[in-house]
Amino acid sequence: MKTKISFLLIILSIAAGSIYYYGCSSKSNPVNSSGAIGSAQDYMPSNQNSTFNILLSGTTTTYDSLGGVKSIQQISNQVFKGLYGAQTTYRACSVIPVYAYFDNVNPSLIGYCGVGANGVSTGDLVVMGTNTTDAIVSILPASLALNNEWTINPTGSTNNPVRIKLVQSLDSYTNPAGKTYSGVIKMQVTYNDSSSSTYSDNSGYSSYAYVRILSSIDVYFAKGAGIIGAQINNMEILSKSYMSYFGSSYSSYERQVSTGSAGIY
Repeated sequence: MKTKISFLLIILSIAAGSIYYYGCSSKSNPVNSSGAIGSAQDYMPSNQNSTFNILLSGTTTTYDSLGGVKSIQQISNQVFKGLYGAQTTYRACSVIPVYAYFDNVNPSLIGYCGVGANGVSTGDLVVMGTNTTDAIVSILPASLALNNEWTINPTGSTNNPVRIKLVQSLDSYTNPAGKTYSGVIKMQVTYNDSSSSTYSDNSGYSSYAYVRILSSIDVYFAKGAGIIGAQINNMEILSKSYMSYFGSSYSSYERQVSTGSAGIY
């Protein structure tokens, strides 16, 4: 089961744990549009060999089993730096490499964003990791229309819980970093998933573990710019476990609730 919904959008992955563990709300100024939306490839980044920044703010609250607050973590206007490389061909797709400056000095390749081809999600806007065995994930279908809803990479069962719906076309949008873009589409991303496991052996040891993730995120793409911002409306991660051995037992419970925003500039 995937544990980082934010990473389904590879450009936001340069924020690493921050966009996953933190969040806050911010306001923007979208303007409704009835104009044509275009195709997926219109929303591929065109600014090759250029750096960009992601501005993050947010809060994560951790609760115990009785609903009491264990901890609150916050960040405010934290900046992460990334780099779009030169367009190239990778796994039969026309892609732009995406790098992250984890040490603020040297760029590290984290994946690729591009357009599917040769029967591999042809015409879709796709993202993929740095290993050739990684799934090629379609995040935008070749043809776009308002209120369309799709499952990310429907041929891969591990991605089936992630659904996207195109809900709005905007003439302009100012993201949480204060940068205004034109030709913007807004999508609602939902990820609801859970997993459990049990184990026991002849020694008398037994264990049980359960994890549940519920999330709702608004994501914005601009023509020629790619992803430009995201709003984590809610992300809830519940984990609990139980172990028993020779009459002794141990249990744990934790629920994390996050809201957040990110703006690319």
